[in-house]
Amino acid sequence: MAAKIPLSSNSRYSYDVFLSFRGIDTRKNFTDHLYKALKQAGVETFRDDDEIPRGEIINSELERAIKQSRMSIIIFSKDYASSSACLYEVETILEHSKHSKHTILPVFYHVEPAELKQKARDLAPVLAKESQKGWSKALEEVVSMAGMPLKDQ
Repeated sequence: MAAKIPLSSNSRYSYDVFLSFRGIDTRKNFTDHLYKALKQAGVETFRDDDEIPRGEIINSELERAIKQSRMSIIIFSKDYASSSACLYEVETILEHSKHSKHTILPVFYHVEPAELKQKARDLAPVLAKESQKGWSKALEEVVSMAGMPLKDQ
């Protein structure tokens, strides 16, 4: 059994890591493997399909989990930007990081940051609702951060 290696001894955090990902793209492959490896290493990890109880309001639960996590790993994939839930998460994560010590680690899974930047620019005029205005800007800002590109070798 692996020893528990907590990233944070500060009790204000419920999770060490919040995983943000497009389920249809990565849930049954990369994200699942990453989640299991983190859990085996004793890293408390939030993944939406395990942690949100049935009947709960998803956005408020995601926001709570982000704020109660020390860091976020955002797994960008080809269709990540086509999900309003993912875009909401990116904006929430970015806003939280600006007012706290929350760390963001972008992972580019079979997608180039330049592709995502272009998608962010293409989305900007399409997102009409006031609540969506910051999504494309948040996406563009986060994909500009130094991250980990993952491709098949």
